Amino acid sequence: MRKLILVGLATLAVATGPMQAGAHSTRQASPSITLVSVKELPGRIVRVEVLTAWKMIPSKVGKKPNSATGGHWHIFVNGKYNDLSANATTGRTVKLRRGRYAIRAELAYNDHSELTPPARSRTLTIKVT
Repeated sequence: MRKLILVGLATLAVATGPMQAGAHSTRQASPSITLVSVKELPGRIVRVEVLTAWKMIPSKVGKKPNSATGGHWHIFVNGKYNDLSANATTGRTVKLRRGRYAIRAELAYNDHSELTPPARSRTLTIKVT
């Protein structure tokens, strides 16, 4: 019985060791942006939904000095800058013509420069009617 308890405790220590190490880590996640969805709104504007690991600082958009921990994000349509958002979850394009578009998002510093290394989302396609 004693041997069984010791084996059980050893197994528990091995299993919980990595969790405890991670719980005490002070390392912050790398800035990232994930494009969740794109949806056409009335007026041929596309609503862009994202998840970000980056602090949004609306009051600093376009101003220096840059913050090392936050800024805003840019919306790209067919590879070209379209608009920006300082909302952590949503943004909107400017009005688009009818057609098919590739939408992507990218994190930016206050002064609109891209992060180094860049933090870009995948691309989603939408047909604007």
